[in-house]
Amino acid sequence: TKPEDKCVVQGTVTNFVTGEAVKKAVVRLVPHGPMRGKKPGENIFVARSEADGSFKIENVDPGSYGLDGNRPGFLLTRYGAKRADQSGQTLTLSPGQQLSNINLAIFPQAVITGKVIDQDGDPVAYARVTIIRQIWQHGKLQYATGGSGPTNDLGEYRLANVISGKKYLMVQDVGFGGGLDLPPQPGKPDIRPARTYYPSALRFADATPLDVKMGQDLSGMDIRQLTTTTYHIRGKVVGNLPEGGVDRLNISASLRDEQNMIPFFGGGGSSISKDRQFDVDGLAPGSYTLHLFLMGGKAGAMGYIDVDLGQADLNDIQMPITPPSTIHGQIVFDGKPQSGGNAATPEHMHLRLTSEEAIRMFGSTEANVKEDGTFTFDDISAGKYYLNVNTVPGTYLKSVRYGNQEMLGREIDCSQGAGPLMVVFSYGVAQVEGTVQRADSSPPASEAV
Repeated sequence: TKPEDKCVVQGTVTNFVTGEAVKKAVVRLVPHGPMRGKKPGENIFVARSEADGSFKIENVDPGSYGLDGNRPGFLLTRYGAKRADQSGQTLTLSPGQQLSNINLAIFPQAVITGKVIDQDGDPVAYARVTIIRQIWQHGKLQYATGGSGPTNDLGEYRLANVISGKKYLMVQDVGFGGGLDLPPQPGKPDIRPARTYYPSALRFADATPLDVKMGQDLSGMDIRQLTTTTYHIRGKVVGNLPEGGVDRLNISASLRDEQNMIPFFGGGGSSISKDRQFDVDGLAPGSYTLHLFLMGGKAGAMGYIDVDLGQADLNDIQMPITPPSTIHGQIVFDGKPQSGGNAATPEHMHLRLTSEEAIRMFGSTEANVKEDGTFTFDDISAGKYYLNVNTVPGTYLKSVRYGNQEMLGREIDCSQGAGPLMVVFSYGVAQVEGTVQRADSSPPASEAV
């Protein structure tokens, strides 16, 4: 970039809630996409705000950038965002432009503190308290972790950098009790500290949510951790083994009322013995899904079954292995390029299948696309998947056909085997139609909203 084409971005960092200036904040200009002649990390421009909150970033190359700011006691905030987990505005700098009077309002963190006690009121040391937050993915309400921290020797915990919104708290024993935990006694009930939700619930459905405000200090959020009698689920893996044998298989159990949690907070797990036996212990009564995983392979999930655990051990469960499948497909382009445009090629196309189940969100695979547009998804576990694709400039995704069915905007069901997949892009622009309704009622068709 010529010296006269270098740009300047300057402004003030303020507290989003109070409007006061924020000093010592780190402000970054991060480019959108790669820049010519720059290596990763070289094209990020950084400044620190002064005592009056002002900042100035000089010698910036022209281009499109995101602007963000952060400092201890605040959340990483993107310029123009209304929440800390939102993307912000794009700043497009023309050669020689000097952009001033930017107000980068950053969000103060919320803090949650409290104490974990047992059923006798004694402190629970070295347990882990986890925040659970709501998220929307593919139109479904799901739950993900939003930070966690341990209790100290007094059972106290402090969770910082909390984003505003509805939050749940969960405490569970992580096995660091200083050697004070006793092994189960033969012939006696196996009573263990249970995973407990705030304020003292064994089931997530019975948990009380916290409505966290921006910059709020929520203190006294004490959790009474419960104990419960736990049981075993024992059984055997049946079916054709994957290459490498049983030493690569693992089985876990997760409560079905927590299926929409990412990652799942499973009750327990077990490796598979040489004779294909498994034993998952430490489980409270409830409805579980047993998941069979292949460790270190492309096909993560190898099978799952639903079981109900009562007030006794559950034995002789048979876990079938579901062999993975292969999906073959083709990318095609419909129509002709607009005047002056070049014909699209699948050279830089990326296709990914992501599991529809929150509990298996890490189970995804990317296709290998060839020059002629053919592609293959290998080692696909049985289940439903979302197809994620990137478009070629000048085109839009027109159709996704799986077998003989149109699947655009729908999950692809691979539970009954795999069929051919046709992905069609069309030149030009797409059109979106829909209806806007009020949240509290369904207005008549003649009422404008």
